[in-house]
Amino acid sequence: MALCGVQNIDCKFLVEGDCTHKKVKWDGGEWLCPLYKFGRPIVDLHEEALKKRPLYQIANLIFRDWRPMHYGAIPYVQAMSSLDTLDSTYISDTGRSIVTYFLSNAQTWRGGNARLIKAELRRRLKEHK
Repeated sequence: MALCGVQNIDCKFLVEGDCTHKKVKWDGGEWLCPLYKFGRPIVDLHEEALKKRPLYQIANLIFRDWRPMHYGAIPYVQAMSSLDTLDSTYISDTGRSIVTYFLSNAQTWRGGNARLIKAELRRRLKEHK
């Protein structure tokens, strides 16, 4: 769960993007509940929560956190957004190859969320045979 910027409460729907608190105007600028306040993501990620998420939810987190995203990583995150696991396929590519190519293009993505998400993807690749 993460703190909702609109209601200032813990909201279980924030990461899925289904929060019902909708758009709010703030100081002439617009910010969105669920994940943005002052133009920055307010996602609270934990290692254990990431382990349970399918790849499409991780891709959603990447899209929301990495602004502006490196042009080389965009097609791989888009492909990941339609995958459940590393065994899933996107056109003729496996989830494993898509995640591998994403990680090779994600070296400019920095920050706490980036470290957690990249570590989780590397862990999945290592455990996947």
